Amino acid sequence: MKKLSLFTLFCLITSIFACKKDNLAPIVSITTPTLNQSIKSKTDFNITGTVSDDNSLHEMSIRIVQASDGKEILNLTPIVHDLKTFSFNETWKPTFTEDTKVIVTVKAIDHSDLSSSKSVEFTITK
Repeated sequence: MKKLSLFTLFCLITSIFACKKDNLAPIVSITTPTLNQSIKSKTDFNITGTVSDDNSLHEMSIRIVQASDGKEILNLTPIVHDLKTFSFNETWKPTFTEDTKVIVTVKAIDHSDLSSSKSVEFTITK
């Protein structure tokens, strides 16, 4: 009986110290485009930045929508599973026929289902 109690105590202590709670959401940084930047339509430009997490990332997305109505223009999901840091550099060639304000949002989720996102509004010029 004493051996069983010691074993139970050992298991309890091990489980308490083995599980550390993840309270920190991923960190998202957008380098380009910058706020209110103007990008010429029909030319390539890069969406760059970094996502990171203290433990590991689960997934991320890069999404561009029209500011006026939220219509989705681009949705990318780079593979970041189990990485701690990921630097992204995605090329996009917008094809608008009139000046259009758009918003890029980068969202990252970790394995504890904690998430964070950053958004930047910029303009595509004709």
